[in-house]
Amino acid sequence: MENLRLMAGEAVLIQTTDAGLYSGDHEIDIDELYLTNQNLIYIYEKSTGFFKSETVVQKIPLTSIAVTNGVAQVDIVNDEDYGKSLQLVYSDGRRELLELNVSPKKQYPVWKAAISDAVLCLIKSKPAQQTTNTRDYVFCTNCGEKIGINDKFCSLCGAPTNIDLMPSQQDVTQNDPPLGGDKGASKSFFEESGTYRLTVAEKRFTLRKNYIISDSNGNEMYTAKSEGLPNIPEIGIYKGEKRVGRVAKEWFANPILGNPTYTIHWNNKCIGSLLQKFSLKLKFEIPENGWKVDIGVMKSTVYDDSGSVAVQIKYLMSTGKPSFIVEYTNKGNESPAILLALVAIMACHMG
Repeated sequence: MENLRLMAGEAVLIQTTDAGLYSGDHEIDIDELYLTNQNLIYIYEKSTGFFKSETVVQKIPLTSIAVTNGVAQVDIVNDEDYGKSLQLVYSDGRRELLELNVSPKKQYPVWKAAISDAVLCLIKSKPAQQTTNTRDYVFCTNCGEKIGINDKFCSLCGAPTNIDLMPSQQDVTQNDPPLGGDKGASKSFFEESGTYRLTVAEKRFTLRKNYIISDSNGNEMYTAKSEGLPNIPEIGIYKGEKRVGRVAKEWFANPILGNPTYTIHWNNKCIGSLLQKFSLKLKFEIPENGWKVDIGVMKSTVYDDSGSVAVQIKYLMSTGKPSFIVEYTNKGNESPAILLALVAIMACHMG
């Protein structure tokens, strides 16, 4: 059980497990979700490299949620991409969606009312001068405590205030990356640890299987579109309107096993052929570079010619739509990482 780091006078009002947070194209699986009389608290696992993770306790001050004409900007919506979810609009214009997976039909109205009431109670408890546009306080980046703009140290935790004060912004655990697609942000922790990360998320409500491929900051890099029939044997990868790659399923390449192999193409050139090995599991070899690929429903792993892990693809279960995390250690492997991730998706998730 993680320490919630509650402040003096802070109390838990409601809590649940198994939720999802969507901010831009960035998605997080939340293990535990808490509402207190001062913050929303998210507890989730953050990847720090292959087979490594750490637990994050992240606080979102309720004072950062927008209030218009006395109404807290919290609502139940049916989002085009994520379906039914709880929409939070912040005073800086950001929009986030919370998906509740435990008794959602019952819990959405409960959470909407609880968050709205907590936000309005905080506003009513403020001195009148603090509700104006002239703000004389900020939030401590270490513990989330409200402190005077001229204070040199936090009165609660003692942290110095000259490091990075965030007026009316979400309070994150020290060294956490931003949730949204902040293009001005510094390198993400994936790059700092030597690992690059992409997200492959399926678009909802499309006739065919279409995907958006985003970087670790949530910025769209490519789109992928299923092409051809039957059973979607090919996916094209596009950068804007230009087709830059494709993955093709070869139905009759291995008639003895009765299973298809795959070819991967980039910039109109075939850069690899996945030849299936005789195995109870989905195992492939790529003769062009000596790589090996183990494909599974929840996780797929690509090994380079030295046997080291070059790419890893993980399936995210609780995001409300099929989504995949792709991690790779060499920036030059970006295109094969994308192509092999789509091979894994075709093999296990597209039928």
